[in-house]
Amino acid sequence: IDVTFVSAPASIQATTRTGAIAIRVPSTASYDVNAHTTIGHTSVNIPRDSSAPHSIFARTSVGSINIGPS
Repeated sequence: IDVTFVSAPASIQATTRTGAIAIRVPSTASYDVNAHTTIGHTSVNIPRDSSAPHSIFARTSVGSINIGPS
């Protein structure tokens, strides 16, 4: 899964059993991020706030998760 957004989405859900997830969003907004991988690494390089109106949910069993600025 590899997606890029030019405006801040209200909600993103990305799930896969095997494979990497790359999500790029504008860094002008804050996001409530819930990301987990069983085997791999998770990297989040965007503003985070658990009460933000924008949310990102990303899950993979095997693979990396990278969430960064667009």
